Amino acid sequence: MRSKRALWTGVMAMAVLLMGCGNLFFIKHTVSFDPNGGTGTMAPISVGESLSATLTPNAFTRSGYAFAGWALSAGGPATFVDGAVFVMAGSDVTLYAMWTTIAPHTISFDANGGNGTMAALSALEGAVVTLTANAFTRSGCTFAGWGLSASATTMAYADGAGYTMGATDVTLYALWAYPVSFQGNGGTGTMTPVFCIPGSSLTLPACTFTAPSGEVFGGWITSSTGTSAAYEDKGSYTMGTSEATLYALWGTRAITVVQHGSDYTLTYVSGESLSWNNSGVGSDYAVDVTLTIANTGSLPLHLTATAPDYVTLSDDSLGFEIPTQPSAPMIPARGSLEFVVRYTSSSTETRYAVLTINSDDPDLPSFTLSLVGASSQ
Repeated sequence: MRSKRALWTGVMAMAVLLMGCGNLFFIKHTVSFDPNGGTGTMAPISVGESLSATLTPNAFTRSGYAFAGWALSAGGPATFVDGAVFVMAGSDVTLYAMWTTIAPHTISFDANGGNGTMAALSALEGAVVTLTANAFTRSGCTFAGWGLSASATTMAYADGAGYTMGATDVTLYALWAYPVSFQGNGGTGTMTPVFCIPGSSLTLPACTFTAPSGEVFGGWITSSTGTSAAYEDKGSYTMGTSEATLYALWGTRAITVVQHGSDYTLTYVSGESLSWNNSGVGSDYAVDVTLTIANTGSLPLHLTATAPDYVTLSDDSLGFEIPTQPSAPMIPARGSLEFVVRYTSSSTETRYAVLTINSDDPDLPSFTLSLVGASSQ
């Protein structure tokens, strides 16, 4: 009885050992991989007879083709997908890569209002191709690159650029830039036109025309008889759907300061002095003088863009202040704006300050007025 029990125990132990050793005690066969027209290498794998194994992921490639699985013969059909579980038969086996053709995609070219023809390009997904040089023309326009739609306002690809083929066919549209021309309109010299795609914006070049005698450049107008600038020098311009011409606007800017009294009017030019006496009673020594900045020129006058410091006083301006600044940063041609200067000192000593009207117009020097104040108690 004991011997049978010992024998049975030994058999069970051997079975457990065999199970733990996997396919060590099975006859092994080889699974080889054939690229079947593709390129690359893959190491074979060994599998015990009647055992299963996961196939090595495909590492072969073939230009213009996609991997379609493994077959037991070169002619197919595909029997195993990539990474499938394979059960080993009783002999070595070779698996053949199966391939399916990848259809190329097309890059077409649209003249988008231009003239001429261009042949389409074909390329496989992921391939980088050089775009054919533009052969389209359009009267009065300059080719500005390729857009992804007929109404595109920005270039997606330059002429002859590299293009990475996507997963679908694509059409590229010629983008045409119209000229913006410049006329001196009384000034002398020439300026080269600039080109812009309709709907997009550009920064206008600085005016290089020579101004008529005694005048300055005041911006660009859209007709030769315009009187108000539509675009500033080096301003932003949005292109319309046709060519455009901008005309130089010429004129003058000049500042005077006017003081209006009940029965008098005093006009000051830059560098002159304005004096008054503070004869306040008690603690009331504030004397306000309302002054007018008059633009006597034919062009708008631009006060400094930093509000509210359109009018400033020197640092040593004891007793002077400006309680009311001009209400806007621009004075139209022949227009005016008011501001107030206040003198509050009760000292009998003479006080001095320099008032400055600050302008952003490069052709117009800052206007200064010397202030002189005293008190008579």
